[in-house]
Amino acid sequence: MPLNSDVVYKSIKKLLLEEADKKPIMIVLPGNLKVDTKKFKTLYSIKDLRMLTPQEILDQFGLEVGSIPPWGNVLGIPTYFDQALLLNVVVDFNVGFLTKSMEIKYGVLENIVKPIIGEFSVLK
Repeated sequence: MPLNSDVVYKSIKKLLLEEADKKPIMIVLPGNLKVDTKKFKTLYSIKDLRMLTPQEILDQFGLEVGSIPPWGNVLGIPTYFDQALLLNVVVDFNVGFLTKSMEIKYGVLENIVKPIIGEFSVLK
């Protein structure tokens, strides 16, 4: 969605592990937005896109849904950040546990992850 100065974009509350053309990917966006699946698929030339099940996430990455940090590069998978994240000075997220989280400057996170940044969200 185009960035709008009248909208408050929440920090990371939504991190999706999906399968794009049979390969895992990570999609990260503020919690008050959702992925525009059609736009995402068109933008990145993806034919098939589906969410991984909680069991697939546990089996493939050893993590529970809700505990996954936004660094797909560490997990060896492409990571996509929605551009709305850029409006956050800091972002917070869980770090492998449902009870442990951290806060980090967005710019530091972007430098660590080196995500693919795009405009692919819509308001819920």
